[in-house]
Amino acid sequence: MNKKILFLITDFNGGGAENVFVQLANYFSMKYEVHFMVLSATGPNLLNLKSNIKLIELKKKALYFQFLK
Repeated sequence: MNKKILFLITDFNGGGAENVFVQLANYFSMKYEVHFMVLSATGPNLLNLKSNIKLIELKKKALYFQFLK
């Protein structure tokens, strides 16, 4: 497995986007090394994440990005 994929979301709460990200991660994990980065590893969708996906929890409330012009 040479190729890696990183998913970044706030948490596993909610239903729409979080559920889609988990489904995509599970699908891609059959062929690629998948990492899932979250601010907080909470929520019902966490239970659907395959065990071969590496979970990275940042334990933060928010992320701020500053882009240089």
